[in-house]
Amino acid sequence: MEGLPSGDVQAKYQKLAAEYSKLRVHVKVLKKGVLDEQAKSNELREVLKDKEKSLRKGELEIDSLTFRNQQLTRRVSVLQDELDLLQNKLTKKSKSKGDEKQASTSQAPSLDSGLLQEELQKKIIENAQYASQLSDKTFEVSQLQASIEDYQKHISESESKYKCEIAKLKNKNQELQFALEDAQKDRLGVIAKPQTSSQAASCNGDFLSEGGSLVGSEDALSSVDDLNINDQLSTKAHTLEQENQKLRMEYELLEMENESLKLEISKHVSAAQKRRGETHDSGDFNSFSETSVDAGGVVSGLLGALACPLLLARELQQREERVATHFRRRLAAAAARADLLQGKTDHYLQECEILRLRFDVMEREKEEAAHTLQEKHNTISRLEEELQSTSRNYEQQLGVLTEHVAALNEHIARQHDRLQRSRDAASGVVTALADIKLPLYWVTCAVRSPFIRSPRSPHLNESTVSVRAPVIFPAR
Repeated sequence: MEGLPSGDVQAKYQKLAAEYSKLRVHVKVLKKGVLDEQAKSNELREVLKDKEKSLRKGELEIDSLTFRNQQLTRRVSVLQDELDLLQNKLTKKSKSKGDEKQASTSQAPSLDSGLLQEELQKKIIENAQYASQLSDKTFEVSQLQASIEDYQKHISESESKYKCEIAKLKNKNQELQFALEDAQKDRLGVIAKPQTSSQAASCNGDFLSEGGSLVGSEDALSSVDDLNINDQLSTKAHTLEQENQKLRMEYELLEMENESLKLEISKHVSAAQKRRGETHDSGDFNSFSETSVDAGGVVSGLLGALACPLLLARELQQREERVATHFRRRLAAAAARADLLQGKTDHYLQECEILRLRFDVMEREKEEAAHTLQEKHNTISRLEEELQSTSRNYEQQLGVLTEHVAALNEHIARQHDRLQRSRDAASGVVTALADIKLPLYWVTCAVRSPFIRSPRSPHLNESTVSVRAPVIFPAR
């Protein structure tokens, strides 16, 4: 018998099975690591969602602060306009009104300036609070950016690690495939072809024993269900089909030889019968009743003992039956092996299709996750830009508001000095009129003041004050 013995083939298959079990354990560990990474990515997504909610909340707060700041600016401009109008009215009426009116008008600006100072103080405190909240939000955004960078670094390291592991597994898979091909070639070399027709029975027994060992080896290899051996199985099925066709051709050739041998035997038998008839009719003294053929293949007749090189018909029939049975068994075994390999090939093709679909789904999920991550990065960058622009706007508005408050304070101080001078001048005029002793008439009038709040109308621009002032009419 040619090729390697069955023990070496079995040892090779055992080594392959052990290597495959190690690879399966390694794949389980890798699957567990992938699941852990997926859980971590889900946690990171939840954290990212929470941070997005906090960012949206901060954006809403910034919008509300912007709206309130605009309201404050409009309010300050309205107060400035009202103050200018009041100053114009006071300058017009300061020359014609007396001390009481001067006193009432002097109390009103002082009261209005106090209210304005208090309101401005409140707004400054609110702006300081908003600035502190803005700094807190900026710090939170920086922390989120740092955590996102750490997560991205961890994910990149994990991807590189798993890529290396996958490359190693692919190399091992290729090595195992090459080893499996070599083992299959060695297994095919184990089966020896019969050289002579007399060795048919022994070859049949050896073929059956080798077929049993190979069936055991195939059962041992059936556990290797995760290896990608579709190409090898297809080539093996093709070679088995070719071997089946070859055996059929050999069987047909043997049948043709059998027919030719039968024809030759019939020719020799007919010739012997003719020869025996001729000798019997010649009247020879050495006549015999019939030609006898013993079991040893010796023909006795008129010519004496003659060794016949041909076999008997029964032995030829038995030999033909043995050869036909042997080849039928080989054909049945080859057909069974081809069916088994075809079933395994279909099974592995289905598994490969399922794995391909799963791989496509995972690739789509990976692309969706990358797209979502890119969108989150874009959102974070946009929020950072909006936050920076809002902080700059707030700083500018606070600076403008501070300058405006300082200008208002200076303007109020100048108005107070002007009112004091007007009061002094009015008091001098009143004393002069008192010295002249002109008739005085007290006139009561209602004055609408934008800086005095009444109990009925607490808002500005909605209260009136009764003012009683002296009026001098010249004598006719």
